[in-house]
Amino acid sequence: MRKLAKSLSIAAMATLLGTASSWAGCPAAVPATTAEAIAANQQRLLCLQLEANAAAAARDQSLQLRALQMDIKRLELQQRFNNLQRLNPP
Repeated sequence: MRKLAKSLSIAAMATLLGTASSWAGCPAAVPATTAEAIAANQQRLLCLQLEANAAAAARDQSLQLRALQMDIKRLELQQRFNNLQRLNPP
């Protein structure tokens, strides 16, 4: 079970690192009202929306990973409890 938790942690880190590289890719805002500036700002907004979606997906995956890790710990504790010797009263 610990191998599963470790592999899930590694997968989550890889996902976060993959999305972090795209965060720096959005262009700066263009302070003008020409058609080109409006188009550039539209592209910037689209990029920012994609970044927000990627960040939300990363947070969702992180929450799912944390829930899975808690489930694994709960199962390990339950297994340890089940393996305890039972004392029969005399």
